Amino acid sequence: MLTRMEVEVQGALESIAMNQWERDGSTSALSEKRICKLPKLELLKFSGTLREWLPWWGQFERIHKDDTSSDVDKFHYLHQAVTKGSRAQKFLEVYTVTEANYANTIESLQEKFGDKVLLTEMYVRQLLELIVEKASSQRRTLADLYHPLMASLRDR
Repeated sequence: MLTRMEVEVQGALESIAMNQWERDGSTSALSEKRICKLPKLELLKFSGTLREWLPWWGQFERIHKDDTSSDVDKFHYLHQAVTKGSRAQKFLEVYTVTEANYANTIESLQEKFGDKVLLTEMYVRQLLELIVEKASSQRRTLADLYHPLMASLRDR
């Protein structure tokens, strides 16, 4: 018969062995997932057009939500992610690069360029232009209208 002390030691050893197995298993699983080294993403540049807003914000939002970077660093990334001499850069020049101003700047950007009503109007206008263009052309197949229409809707 095993004494109480032997049972506790045996349980502790099994627990250590299980933890080691889990660590080794997760490490090998992680290395199996990464098949190749991916290139670094280049930041999209935002010039201040509504058409660019959703793809640009979709990428920049990852930087915005990164808790490991300071707001000043995020502000510098924001300045790097706009086209020089553009409407967006002129918009950003109003704000001084400080920790406190970063949140205000993002909020103002979202109000000005991420307005859902304006974005919806822009996409509806784009769809109407597409329909008029396709209707006036001689080739009026359903596929000619469907693919550009679906691409526009996916952008939203």
